[in-house]
Amino acid sequence: MIYRYLEQKLKCRRNKEYCYFQLFIFSMLFFTASILTGVILYKVISNTALKLLLPSLQGVDILTRLLGGSTAASAMAMFLKNMVAVVATAFLARRTRGISILLLLGLNGLIIGSVLSLLAANGHPIAWLVIGVMPHGLFEFTGVFLGSAFGLKLLLLQEKQFAEQKQKIYHLFFKTLIPIFLTAAFIEAFITPIFLVKFGA
Repeated sequence: MIYRYLEQKLKCRRNKEYCYFQLFIFSMLFFTASILTGVILYKVISNTALKLLLPSLQGVDILTRLLGGSTAASAMAMFLKNMVAVVATAFLARRTRGISILLLLGLNGLIIGSVLSLLAANGHPIAWLVIGVMPHGLFEFTGVFLGSAFGLKLLLLQEKQFAEQKQKIYHLFFKTLIPIFLTAAFIEAFITPIFLVKFGA
């Protein structure tokens, strides 16, 4: 039933032309709204958020050990985690009528907002939280928003346009996201820990 409703809405949207910038801004705004919701409701959802976050952290830890356990292995594990999540979400966007993208942005925003609020409420300085997230987050979030924009672009194409343009979009997708997520992973593994130690984490 929800698919039929979404398909009706998409038919109207597919008659319009959306540029990547519009879709990027939409993704960023939806993610920001989710973070703010997580901040406001952290007392209600923080326990659930931590349970959702834990498997991701454990997965990165396991993959790091499989790759050798070094800092470089940790960076590669973070890169693979981000790429797999965004690629799967974007490529499933058309099949799921965009639900995969809303889940990626919404759940991650809620988790980040509620967990950061929980940490702040337990005495962690705001500056420390910003330092722990923002250096790599600037690149990682940009990659997530771009991946979401690509997925939305695929979703909103007419069938004929989709057949004609999907290979070009796939190529642009990987050409853009691989360097962004590699940079984010390098910063998170090698640079962010230095900042945290320097600022007394």
